[in-house]
Amino acid sequence: MFDLAEIIRQHEGKTLEFKRDLSSPDKVMRTLVAFANGAGGKLLIGVEDGSRKILGVADTAKTEEQLANFISDRIEPRLVPEIHVIPWRKTHVLAVEVFPSPSRPHYVKASGFPSGVYVRVGSTNRQTDAAAVAELQRVVRGRSFDEEAMPELNSEAIDFRAASECFAPNRKLTPHALHSLQLTTRHQGRQVPTVGGILLFGVDRLKHFPEAHLRAGCFQGDDKSMIIDSVNITDFPALAVEKPMWLSLICTKLKSPGAGISAAPALDGLRIREPSTPPLTVHNIPVPAQAMHFKKPRRSTPSCAESWSMCSASAIMWRTSVILFGLFFISFEFV
Repeated sequence: MFDLAEIIRQHEGKTLEFKRDLSSPDKVMRTLVAFANGAGGKLLIGVEDGSRKILGVADTAKTEEQLANFISDRIEPRLVPEIHVIPWRKTHVLAVEVFPSPSRPHYVKASGFPSGVYVRVGSTNRQTDAAAVAELQRVVRGRSFDEEAMPELNSEAIDFRAASECFAPNRKLTPHALHSLQLTTRHQGRQVPTVGGILLFGVDRLKHFPEAHLRAGCFQGDDKSMIIDSVNITDFPALAVEKPMWLSLICTKLKSPGAGISAAPALDGLRIREPSTPPLTVHNIPVPAQAMHFKKPRRSTPSCAESWSMCSASAIMWRTSVILFGLFFISFEFV
């Protein structure tokens, strides 16, 4: 049951939007598509956007039929949201409730695929790029980025000796175990490495993923104008296996070019910031030892392209199952 009085106290956001009427059906369709491709949401028709003043719908039956026709004719794959008629004093409001869709990615038919695929970022609808569309498709298949097959390679592309040494304290590694650990996967009748397998134990990892490294910097002060030292970390398989937290610093550069993450130690733990979300504090997180091997202080300003590529990223990027390793600038700040 919808509590309209409670809903209109809220501001528009990731799962809520208000529309005065259906005079701009394309915008309405983009919102419904974005809801379906993400966490779902509610769209209220008959409520003024900015003021949240309830205006109501003049002809409820006609507007409901018109809305149903728009959804049926303008969205692919077929989307079947719930449409509720909510009485309010002497008028009515239409509430469209969209649930996360198992048929995602949905798209606006007039724009075609993939141009018509939208996702929700805050209170806005954003057109996705190819990487985000691929991630939506992986979500539907129940697969993550690191589980994707690399069919152009064979199992020999995995450094079995390095993997064995890494797992030696816990288990004896066999070729069959590579599959159970999802370092390899079966593709068209043969075993091939996964993205995760190559990132962790690839014989020539940087050839396939030249951006698969971490960059750590130590700043003096809190304005990031003076960098004391920095180090580039490329040798990280054992670190990634032994410290699962670092797997949650997702490979944004590899699967969503242009995005970035920064992390900084604080008194209460490691503070991780991603541009589309508020700061997140994670307690008791071990910092890579290599990141603390700094040398003499020097004054330098990291380039925008390399160090602070801080573009928006969708919620789907924060999946801890994805192997880390993009071009990040992990900023260890000291005041």
